[in-house]
Amino acid sequence: MKTHTHRLLITAVLSAAAILTFCPAAGGAAALRPISPDASFLWRMFTCHLVHWSAEHLFYDGICFAIIVAMLSVRKTLVCMVLSSVTIAIAITLTYPEMTAYGGLSGINCALFTLWAFQLAEQSKTIGVMALGAIITKTLLEIHIGHTFFVTDTFISADMAHVAGIVTGVICGICRKHFLKMIDIAINYSKFSKRLISASSFSRSSRVFFP
Repeated sequence: MKTHTHRLLITAVLSAAAILTFCPAAGGAAALRPISPDASFLWRMFTCHLVHWSAEHLFYDGICFAIIVAMLSVRKTLVCMVLSSVTIAIAITLTYPEMTAYGGLSGINCALFTLWAFQLAEQSKTIGVMALGAIITKTLLEIHIGHTFFVTDTFISADMAHVAGIVTGVICGICRKHFLKMIDIAINYSKFSKRLISASSFSRSSRVFFP
């Protein structure tokens, strides 16, 4: 069930994707450039997933993203999105060095769907295995036929993005509890640090007024 945070995340991602898709200048600046990687690769590995090559491409990716995200917690979604953004960008650059530009949410969608399959497995191993088998089978069939099932545009499908997404989703699914614990530790450490800084500042100001 969608919460306010889920709706905010979905709206933010899809709004940014729409801007980068329908504004060619912005989309060109945000897309990944495997053919000529430079310093901008560090931020393009995150922004490229928001770039789509047509309204149809954005529609299918956006629908899938919204549905899957609604099934996961926001924290799990964000962790998986960050990790898959990096792994997919690296996989694309290494596998398709001649590609002029890469963009699309489909790789991240594969990662999130795979993570969701692990979540389903907690309630029913059979359903979880079926979901995982479905995304793997879909990806293998698309590799075999040479194009995706849903988008009919003529751009080249980067199958390795889907493979990297599934692999990352498996890693997140296996280690999801550890990732969440690490996030909690980081959040708690951040809060503790702020309290120390605040206490230290109060102590210094107290010495001024009460030497």
